[in-house]
Amino acid sequence: MPLVVESGNGRVMALLLAYDDVPDRYEIYRKALRQVAPSFGLDSADVDKYEIPMLVRVRLTKVSRKDFAQEANIP
Repeated sequence: MPLVVESGNGRVMALLLAYDDVPDRYEIYRKALRQVAPSFGLDSADVDKYEIPMLVRVRLTKVSRKDFAQEANIP
């Protein structure tokens, strides 16, 4: 199954902009990722294996992708 962003494009875009435009602020996020990594079963050092690490949630349930995306984007 391909990995597709169904909701949260704004968060991804904000992190990419922070990485490019305000790297000092992005480093605060990266540091926070290192701190929370163990709570997700990851090693803190794994964060530094990626150029632009970001925490995302992967939906494992089978649902209508269209319905899920529409519902997730209701204010």
